[in-house]
Amino acid sequence: MVHPPSVPVLVINVPAAFGMIWNIVAPMLDRNVRERISIFRADYKEALFDLINPEDIPEQYGGSCRCGGRSCRFHSPEELALAARVKELNEKFAKDAPEM
Repeated sequence: MVHPPSVPVLVINVPAAFGMIWNIVAPMLDRNVRERISIFRADYKEALFDLINPEDIPEQYGGSCRCGGRSCRFHSPEELALAARVKELNEKFAKDAPEM
């Protein structure tokens, strides 16, 4: 996917191991691209709210959008199908994951 040069990219809720992957991938990216990308584990809300009004962010991401699925891009059929699939996969992998 190509983003206009001025658009920041926030990657949120990354697992701890993502840092190792990012350290390998980041040097291969153009400096301008690297500078636009911000990586967050769970501490992303302040950065997200700097870019997007909290009223436009669904509650599940820390915002206050309560559109109830009416005329909201976060409740489109595609978004709902994606959310259902992600939930299904998370449950499957959580069940199959070895105990630590």
